Amino acid sequence: MIFDKPNVYEMTDQNGQVDRVFLIPSSKVIFSKNYKGKYDIGAFTTKSTNAHHYLGPIYNTGNSLFSLKWLSGAKDLWKVDFKLMDKISSLDNSTFDEIGSSFSCNLIEYENSIELCGQEYLKIDISDSEIDKLVKLFDWKKNEKN
Repeated sequence: MIFDKPNVYEMTDQNGQVDRVFLIPSSKVIFSKNYKGKYDIGAFTTKSTNAHHYLGPIYNTGNSLFSLKWLSGAKDLWKVDFKLMDKISSLDNSTFDEIGSSFSCNLIEYENSIELCGQEYLKIDISDSEIDKLVKLFDWKKNEKN
C-alpha cells in the first residue's frame, strides 16, 4: 500500500459505533473505535502485496485460479499483513488483541471508499493536524521487531 498522504475512512455500525481507518504513509494504519464516549485505538504496521491486475475488473490475490476476484470499480487491491504495535483504550478491556499479534486480509481501494477485511468504509476529510495528533500518540518503534 503506497499513500503519499494520510487517507481516512469511516463506517458507523447499526449500534452507532463509529470505526475509522487511518492509512498513514510509511506503511502504518490506525484503527479507532468510538462508542458512547468510549474509545479503543490500535496502531499497526503493515506489509502488503499488490494483487495482479488482469483485464478490466479481474484481479488475482494469490497463485491460483481460485484467487481470481471480480472487482467492478476497484482502483487497486492489496493483501495486507497487519501487526499490532500499540493500543490505547478507555475500555476496561481493549477489543484489540495482544500487542505483537497479527492478521491478514484484503484491502480494496475504490474512488471514495475502501473495503477492508470485508467491511466498507467511506472516505472522509479530517485536518492534517488532527491526524498528526493521533499518529504522535504512539511510539511506533517501541514494539517493533525485525
